[in-house]
Amino acid sequence: MSALAKKFEEKAFDTKRAALYIGMSTWFLRAARTRGGDAPAHINIGRSVRYLKDDLDRWLLLKRSKSQPSSPAKPDQAIPAGAHR
Repeated sequence: MSALAKKFEEKAFDTKRAALYIGMSTWFLRAARTRGGDAPAHINIGRSVRYLKDDLDRWLLLKRSKSQPSSPAKPDQAIPAGAHR
C-alpha cells in the first residue's frame, strides 16, 4: 500500500470500520444514512461510502450528554447518618 493510500485510510473509514470506531453497528449506520437525520456525515464515492474520522469525532461530541451536576442537599433535607429512605 502506498503512503498516500495509507494516510487516506487513517482518515476515511468504510462502514464497518466507522461502526467499530463509534461503537455502533453497521446496521445503525446504514439505516441512519437511508433515513437521514441523525447520522454522521458521510461521503459517497460511486457505490462506496466513507466516513471521515473528523466527522465521526464531531458527531460523537454532539452526542455527549450534558448531565446536570447534582445539587447538594439542603440542611433540612439531609439524611442522618445510618438512616435509610
